[in-house]
Amino acid sequence: MKREPEMEEFLNAMALAIFGRERAETYCVTCGSEKVGIEDFKDNLSRAEFKISRMCQKCQNRVFDPPVDPPDDDCPHCLQLKHECTCHVEED
Repeated sequence: MKREPEMEEFLNAMALAIFGRERAETYCVTCGSEKVGIEDFKDNLSRAEFKISRMCQKCQNRVFDPPVDPPDDDCPHCLQLKHECTCHVEED
């Protein structure tokens, strides 16, 4: 999908302000992971989502999948999210 240059500028500025990095085809805008090759996504919908949001599969799962763990009452991140945050998730 080809966007107008002004829209791309806006999206990059927004990503830079929120995540501290610009949107790119070579890494996840959310976490910086380089696992963004076609084989790194579970299905075509997830691949299409990457083209839109520039989020890797792991970040897409965190955003779109329903939470399964209750919040940790001692963690301010969990309390804000209303479910267990990534502070408590072991890396794959």
